[in-house]
Amino acid sequence: MGLTSPALIVLLAVLAGVLLAGAIVFWPVLAVPGPGRVAARITVVCALDLVVLGLILAIANRSGDFYASWSELFGTEHVSGRVVALGRSPVVAHSVHGRDGELGVTARFPVTVPGQRQTRGGKLLAVTMTGPVSGIGTSGFLYVPQAAASPRGKHLDLPVIVVISDRIRTSAAAFSAKRIASTAALEIAAGQMRPAIIVMLPASIAPGAGRGCLDVPGGPQVGLFFTEDLPQLIRSGFPASASAAQWALFGDGTGGYCALQLALANSAVYSVAAAPPGYYTPPAWPGRARLTRPLRQQENLLFLLRHQPMQPVSVLLTSNSAAATPLLALARSPMRVSITALGNGGWPLAPVLDRISRLLGTQP
Repeated sequence: MGLTSPALIVLLAVLAGVLLAGAIVFWPVLAVPGPGRVAARITVVCALDLVVLGLILAIANRSGDFYASWSELFGTEHVSGRVVALGRSPVVAHSVHGRDGELGVTARFPVTVPGQRQTRGGKLLAVTMTGPVSGIGTSGFLYVPQAAASPRGKHLDLPVIVVISDRIRTSAAAFSAKRIASTAALEIAAGQMRPAIIVMLPASIAPGAGRGCLDVPGGPQVGLFFTEDLPQLIRSGFPASASAAQWALFGDGTGGYCALQLALANSAVYSVAAAPPGYYTPPAWPGRARLTRPLRQQENLLFLLRHQPMQPVSVLLTSNSAAATPLLALARSPMRVSITALGNGGWPLAPVLDRISRLLGTQP
């Protein structure tokens, strides 16, 4: 019986009623002097108090959405998934032999629809992840929409939006995890956005990798983490779609290059990328001087657009400025490029999330 199940509340209420009625009916018998009867009276009163207290806590938990399961209540909630490397080099295959990827939930926060405090909007989970293929361990946040908590939630194939930003922990920023979760809950409730799982990770995901998403020889395998580890970990524990047409990336000034680079180089994993215009080369990092010329060219997204086949992806630029001109000039079918400006007011990311939601499932 689930912790949030109405059946649990009904069971506790019936049990409390039975105990109360039994205590009233049999109290004259229990009131007879003697150590045994005293112990019986104490047992009945304590049992009734515990059941009533449990009933109150169960109602409060269902109303406030604090704990979703017994394992979460007792601190044993743990989701793990196995990632199998296929077609990799023997070195990589050996490095993952016998290792499981792990996704652990360390904290959980209820999300309500802004302006509608009594309307549940989903959950915001603080998570830790370990990728068996890349060997990278990181922490971030996961927004799970309220639709996933429905009886049919486990059978859904929800779209996934991966947000890459070093501001997910900055409460005042538009890209903070809590504001993104609240924005998504608001847009889903308004019917502007389809229910979607949102994964929020820092741009600086591994020491020595800077804010790039390349697989550096002898260094961090950030690309492997985002393209192999992350999708498998999310799908292992949540009702996430297995189709690349339902996976998107969204980066800000710290994660914009990463979002574009991953989509343009891995269209079999991600079909949509949203980022500010102009982030076509990665930020400098100490190990860049050691990269070979081919790897440096791979870092330059405009070079890839000029010399590699167009990928069937949709790129969404989050402002209309001169910095967008180079990408707009090079883009050709089957790649699509469009522009959607950030919104005004308290929910600046709402228009972008809405547009990403509409683009998902329409892979060119």
